[in-house]
Amino acid sequence: MGFDIHESACVQEFFAVVQEQISYKPVVKTACRELEDHIEDKTETYIREGMSEDKAVFQAVKEMGDPAALGVKLNQSYCLQKEHKLLGCVLLGVFGGILSNLAYGYELAYSSYFLLGIAVLFAVIIYGYRFCVAHIRGLSAAAAVYGAAWGVYGILQGILKSKGQLSVEEIVWLWNTNSGSFFSEWIYTFFRSMTLRFNGMFLMVPFCAVFLYRGMAESKRCPKAKPAPVKADKPDNGYGSKKILGMAASGILMLSVAAGAFAFPGKYLLSAIAIVAVSYLALSLAVIWKEDRRGIPVAVLCVTLICTVFLASCRKEELSGGTELFFTPEKQAEDVWEDGYNNVLIKELLGRSKLIGGIGLTEEEIERYGTGEWYFGEGEKEYRGIFREGESHRLEDILPQHYLNNYRIAYVIVRYGWLAGILFLAGLAGLCGLLFYTAFRIRNRYGFLLAFGSSMVLMMQILLYVLGNFGYQLGNFPNLPFLSEGIVSVIINMVLVGLILSAYRYDRVTDENAVPVRKKGKRVQDA
Repeated sequence: MGFDIHESACVQEFFAVVQEQISYKPVVKTACRELEDHIEDKTETYIREGMSEDKAVFQAVKEMGDPAALGVKLNQSYCLQKEHKLLGCVLLGVFGGILSNLAYGYELAYSSYFLLGIAVLFAVIIYGYRFCVAHIRGLSAAAAVYGAAWGVYGILQGILKSKGQLSVEEIVWLWNTNSGSFFSEWIYTFFRSMTLRFNGMFLMVPFCAVFLYRGMAESKRCPKAKPAPVKADKPDNGYGSKKILGMAASGILMLSVAAGAFAFPGKYLLSAIAIVAVSYLALSLAVIWKEDRRGIPVAVLCVTLICTVFLASCRKEELSGGTELFFTPEKQAEDVWEDGYNNVLIKELLGRSKLIGGIGLTEEEIERYGTGEWYFGEGEKEYRGIFREGESHRLEDILPQHYLNNYRIAYVIVRYGWLAGILFLAGLAGLCGLLFYTAFRIRNRYGFLLAFGSSMVLMMQILLYVLGNFGYQLGNFPNLPFLSEGIVSVIINMVLVGLILSAYRYDRVTDENAVPVRKKGKRVQDA
């Protein structure tokens, strides 16, 4: 059409009113494009019927209806979304973590990392998903570097171990000790916190989501120029080579980290293995379920291979020790300082707790629990570090070490009764439900994968933490997201939940076709 409708005063006035109603201005052009096309089509029709250009445009705009009402409807379709319930639960958990630290005797300044975590949370909510969309290729490169770093770490650890030298961690620890500077202390803390025993491993799942999405997106956008004919007896199931490459890339990332774990054996690795492996399996199945269910065996094969390598990285005696701690903790309950004894003690105390009011122990019973006589029998007494003979004892003196960090749920039940504990568990279940409820409302595939993978990691941490609080500890205790102390734990979990909230926030205003999955000039748009 030679006539430009935007030169018409009535069209300009119409769209000015429409655009005033759209709160998120970056999507104004996208939101109004369909209206523009509709007006152009009607204008062409009226011109062909014999109307003048001015009258045709005026009639087309008039038939569109009230521009303010149209703008309100567009704003509902192209607006930033907010999930107040999930955000409120997270902030409530942080507040509970600060209060528990105060109850434990720490000063308020000790909980400053919670404030840092809140700052990270809001930064990720505002910028996280937009950053992931704009830099998806950069994130792919970062994931490759991350996996390569763990592979080099494993090789270096293996070389040092074969020569009887100090491990990488011991070398960094000696450097920090000799230096004694604030800078070296932060580097050492960061290095230890990012090892496989802790939370740095959880970043693999969002990285895998990037690879899986790129496989899905390139398979959709980049069909072969000359597709091979499909035989009648072998129908195309839609699970193209690009998707398999995306899954293969994510599997290679997992295997690279597993290679790094090979030189770092120990039962403490089991909880991280369970969290990451199950989360990756669920994420892979979610991808295939959305795309093509016939690819499920590919995901199962990848995860089986990865879990095999992870488990092979644990020495036999340490692997059996980790499973014993879960199934038969009494075999490791050799003294009052062992994790096995803590599990046995927690089961005993929970079994004696009342519905309301806690356990209600006498002074003599506290004495027997505090020395371990109730389990080991009469003999030489071995007191815990906070349990002293001749002093007035409290319930807290007989609980496992760091009970306010590792045994929050059990402590609530023992102190206040099962009813309070059930409410605590209901709150955690509600939090998990909100995580997945938010993730499944995201329409963009990229945002959904990031949100779903992050939700799985958070839920698995909560699940293993709850099991540990009932005496079924799998390896090392995972932190309880948003409540447990630890600067790296808080920050990484805030990043995970921030990605969920950010993907939901920008879901309606993000054009997934604009995600730069390939180099500029080579990306093929959807047909």
